[in-house]
Amino acid sequence: MSLRIIGCGNLDRGDDAAGLLVARRLRALGVEAAEHSGEGLTLLIYGIEGKQFSLGAPLSPEVSRAVGSVTQELRKLAHTMSDRSQSAIFAERSTS
Repeated sequence: MSLRIIGCGNLDRGDDAAGLLVARRLRALGVEAAEHSGEGLTLLIYGIEGKQFSLGAPLSPEVSRAVGSVTQELRKLAHTMSDRSQSAIFAERSTS
């Protein structure tokens, strides 16, 4: 299993600094942790509850349906965010 720790926050905004401070303390303890301001960042966490975990077992029908649903939802979101990003770039160029 791979673990990626990213502490997000802003040191100039009080409690918003918590994520950055955790990342720094972890690094001081020898744990790899990155920092990000959180600006321009959208973090989504999708969890799919499993049904069967036996070695060699196929996906359960419920998980298979959930994989399809999450894939479609994230695809729509990715296109929406891409469209917004392109619109923002076009608007920025238009005003320059």
